[in-house]
Amino acid sequence: MEHRWSERRAVRGRVRIGFPGGATTETGVWNLSLGGVGIVYHEPAAVGTRVQLSLRLETLTDVPQSYRLSGEVVHETTGHLGIAFLDADPETMRSLRTALETDPASHPGRVAA
Repeated sequence: MEHRWSERRAVRGRVRIGFPGGATTETGVWNLSLGGVGIVYHEPAAVGTRVQLSLRLETLTDVPQSYRLSGEVVHETTGHLGIAFLDADPETMRSLRTALETDPASHPGRVAA
């Protein structure tokens, strides 16, 4: 059973991930909560790996929202990674909360990749 303090929402967006050693990649966002992000990812990534994220959400207002966050890989399955946010500042969290609560393009649940 999952224990979350923030509901996951399906969103449209892209994320650039920076891995230790300087490798980066860009991929799609699967879902988002205030605690982390689920992404489409087809390469192995060890649970516990620290990453840097540049997250860009598409909105119905045509004003994309961009965020820079630190994270840690907490879940890996075939084709997907779960990344928990680390040390996000209060302003970033307020902005994410507003985006998740007010954008009709986001909705509860998961979406298939």
